[in-house]
Amino acid sequence: MNTHIEQHELVFLDALPLALVVFEPDGQVIWASDQAGKLLGSFDDFASVLDTLTSDTRFDDWHKVFSGIVASDGPLRFLHINCHDPAGAVRVIDLTVSRLSWDSTQPPRAIALLEDATALADLDQKLAHSERLAALGKFSAELAHELNNPLDGILRYVNLAIRLCGKLDDKRPAEYLLQARRGLMRMIRIITELLEFSRTSDAALVEDRIDHIIEEALNSLESRAAESSVSFCRRFDTSLPFIRSGNLFQVFSNVIRNAIEAMPNGGTLTITAQIAGDSVRIVFADEGHGFGPGGSERVFAPFFTTKPAGQGTGLGLAICREVIEKYRGTICGADRPEGGAVVTITIPLSSCQTAAGLYLSRPSTPPQPG
Repeated sequence: MNTHIEQHELVFLDALPLALVVFEPDGQVIWASDQAGKLLGSFDDFASVLDTLTSDTRFDDWHKVFSGIVASDGPLRFLHINCHDPAGAVRVIDLTVSRLSWDSTQPPRAIALLEDATALADLDQKLAHSERLAALGKFSAELAHELNNPLDGILRYVNLAIRLCGKLDDKRPAEYLLQARRGLMRMIRIITELLEFSRTSDAALVEDRIDHIIEEALNSLESRAAESSVSFCRRFDTSLPFIRSGNLFQVFSNVIRNAIEAMPNGGTLTITAQIAGDSVRIVFADEGHGFGPGGSERVFAPFFTTKPAGQGTGLGLAICREVIEKYRGTICGADRPEGGAVVTITIPLSSCQTAAGLYLSRPSTPPQPG
């Protein structure tokens, strides 16, 4: 590497968090900072190393780009250049190149400032994705509302036609209408689930303790559980944190409802909520039929369901995962060795609204057998 510039004159530049390169218009490097070496590796020709590492088709010949620096009046700015570092990791860099003023006895030179914009680009991409999801969610809610009324009207007319067909000798029209009715009922269930998760209310902005939200979901499904001879076993820590409730009630209700439906002949659903390290862990363990081979891995995919045809939309757990991920948490399922399924929800304490020192305790609920 050419060292026409005394290193002690530029040593302070190595302290900067940005990568700097001083080079001649033909690409030959005069001096490069330590950060430039970390970002680009070892190089003597600035244009050649950029040609090697750049995967952006907008810039396929950096020698040609740099040849115009001498005639440029101001700095040249190149944003969001897609490239990879010497280790092969994908990077996004911003590059600013300016001509340096030298006396006539020296050849023209330029200085390049490189900024690693990978993290910022990832953030922009996630923000754009979140904005698209928010727009899609709003559109889905409006679409569901618009579809509800015509579907209700169609279903009424189908029911009336089925009754009239009962008076006919030919049973085929009634069978055709019954098939159409099943399809309509499935569409109505999908729309109902979308509406349930798209509703907003003041309650969603209220902080409540996690076990209280679980308890509300259990109480709302108590009668359905009794019809299926399903009992609830609660095992809650006495100092669970508060959290912005959001759609957690719908998440817990959906998981509990699935567990009840998995135990048509009765059984026990055990709900455990406890602080585990830096997270809150909520576990729903039932004694039903389980997920089946490969089901626990795919059950959170949209429109995948382990229920019999026509009985499930496959949207519930997929939406639950979206809700839990907004809390930076996780939700996963697994089959129990002794039979049944277990769904585990983990929410980091950092996503809870009340600091650990302000957790409020309540009288402990003795564990129930089961």
